[in-house]
Amino acid sequence: MRARVFTILSVLNCLPLLGVAAWPVAALMSPMLFDSPTALNSSATWALLAALVVYPIPTIIGALLTHRNLRRRDLVRSLRSILITYSGALVILLSSAAIIIFCHGSLACE
Repeated sequence: MRARVFTILSVLNCLPLLGVAAWPVAALMSPMLFDSPTALNSSATWALLAALVVYPIPTIIGALLTHRNLRRRDLVRSLRSILITYSGALVILLSSAAIIIFCHGSLACE
């Protein structure tokens, strides 16, 4: 049973790295967030941009820490470090949700 948990955590650890592979496309398209003249004043748009730009940093660091902890068979530290791995994606989701909820889906809200 315990070996199965470590296998599942290994697979879950690799999933956000797929986002890192697609990250250059998102980074190249991020200036389009500011197509509207009033989008420069939107803090939600800036938060989404910051989340997109720094996404690979916590993802890669968390994946490396999780890999190290999984090799050591340390379940508690593996669970903690996998949260670091997913933190970049969580911030992007929260920023997107803030734009949808507070700005009614428009990047040009104030």
